Amino acid sequence: MFSQKKLVKLGTEVVLVLLLIQGVFGLDSTVREMESLSQGEKVIFLYDVSDTEQVLVAMNTDGSGKVELEKGDITAFKVSPDERKVACGLRKDGLWIVNLDGSGRQQLSRENVCEIEWIKDSEIVYVSFDEKNTKINVYNLATNTNRVIFEGGVWKE
Repeated sequence: MFSQKKLVKLGTEVVLVLLLIQGVFGLDSTVREMESLSQGEKVIFLYDVSDTEQVLVAMNTDGSGKVELEKGDITAFKVSPDERKVACGLRKDGLWIVNLDGSGRQQLSRENVCEIEWIKDSEIVYVSFDEKNTKINVYNLATNTNRVIFEGGVWKE
């Protein structure tokens, strides 16, 4: 949720984009997270539909080109360094990637995911969890392999 104090710190452009988002979507819901892309010409944001459902959207900052990328109980998202893909974590539905135009949706993991970072264009590090364990994983998109580097207090090699 963006408070007025946060908006002042973020700047006029962000306030205008948030107002544009509310106007385009007619939202009464909360925008939780937002990233600026393409030197400020595109924005990707996550908004709440309910307590357990969010929508991840990419659009141009002039209000055009709106694309719904993901919908569900979204726990995290992160745009790739080349700004062509987004990795998205869903509670009970795993780690997914999708192109910023909405195509190429692909599931990488079935585990609960709570944190995501891109190491480079072809590797994602993410935190997965269940009721007994927490893991830090590295997924390589080039080889479609996942390796656990930390699990429940024990480092994996």
